[in-house]
Amino acid sequence: MTPRTKEQNEEIRLRRIREILQAAAEVYLDKGILLEIRDVAAAAGLGYGTVYHYYNNKNDLVSDMLYQALERAEELWVGELSPDGRSDSGGMATASVGEDRSPRGEERGSLRVMERLREACSVLLHAWERDRALFLACYLGTDQYRMLQPETAARLSPAYRSAVLLPLVSQVEAILVQEAAHTSNVQHRAEAERQGEWLLAALAACALPSIRRGALKGEMEELIRFAAGRGFV
Repeated sequence: MTPRTKEQNEEIRLRRIREILQAAAEVYLDKGILLEIRDVAAAAGLGYGTVYHYYNNKNDLVSDMLYQALERAEELWVGELSPDGRSDSGGMATASVGEDRSPRGEERGSLRVMERLREACSVLLHAWERDRALFLACYLGTDQYRMLQPETAARLSPAYRSAVLLPLVSQVEAILVQEAAHTSNVQHRAEAERQGEWLLAALAACALPSIRRGALKGEMEELIRFAAGRGFV
């Protein structure tokens, strides 16, 4: 038998890790922090020793599962919504110079901004439907990863804030600017962060039963209407 090349061994290693982390996400959805490496091995169809070769304790396994998911989250907004609230064409979601300031024009502007918030919720829900680990990274992030060990939470929280929370906050802030043009940007930002946190918590909490039932795809539109409209419409 011809020995495997270094590249082939690396491909096998990466494939095994993907299988393990995908299985870990499914097990965590079912068992939460009670997850054990033997459960993950069974879900992945691998031997206990194989999983243990890559992760010698469940904290490292869960930490890696969530951190890699948050790294994938950084790509969510590419071609969708950028962290500064601009569209792909570079136009601001808020009013610009020369924009129609009539009541009808302002109404249209508010509707456009609200639609961007709905789009942000849709981006997240579609990603969660494809990627259970990313859902867990967001769901646990809304509680600052308090269920995990402190060093794990400290590693994950900044990544969650950068990759998930702040892109959504930019959409909430645009709505607040539309609704209260005469208040300060500092007030907008603080309120936007608070409402962005509430929105993510509501969206993740409502999506959890659908994800566990495997029904998120069919219930997505209802969740978007509920979550994006909560407190803004």
